[in-house]
Amino acid sequence: MAAHAFGVAYGVAAALLVGLALAVPAIYLVDLPAWVYSGALLRAELADATSTPWHLAAWPVPNTLATLAPALVLGALGPEATGRALAAALLAAGFAAAWALGRAAAPDEPADAAARACVAAACLVASASFWNGYLGFQIGVVLALALAARWRRRGRLSPAGVLVASLALFLAHAVPFAVAAL
Repeated sequence: MAAHAFGVAYGVAAALLVGLALAVPAIYLVDLPAWVYSGALLRAELADATSTPWHLAAWPVPNTLATLAPALVLGALGPEATGRALAAALLAAGFAAAWALGRAAAPDEPADAAARACVAAACLVASASFWNGYLGFQIGVVLALALAARWRRRGRLSPAGVLVASLALFLAHAVPFAVAAL
């Protein structure tokens, strides 16, 4: 029974944080406005490359996903709504990935799985890097948690799976990529 209550509390906490991120008029995560602006610049570059003084790199670089994510969302939403949507999506995906890792690490002990998920969520998902708006790093953390959960469940990943996951982690941020590579 305690394991069930712990899991419910985890879900309620996750839902409250995601709901809060969606409900506030503007979300104040330190670097998030800069990433939304970078997304706007990317949209402008892709719309008309001749009208902008900057150019896209011809090779993959870390933090690409932190610029690409807002660029994709900005078309449907304004800047404030884009920031809220990205923050809420990161929280939801992070809580889901932490839960998946907790379950994969302790599949036969629900209380232990929920406790592990809480620690991962508190330390990695709703952490200082999230509140500072480090979008690329947080995307990388979510990807690394999901990769670790999948690896823990299956015991082994295909070479193609490792390649795709590694490339996604690299495009998210160099630090989660390096941690996963180690």
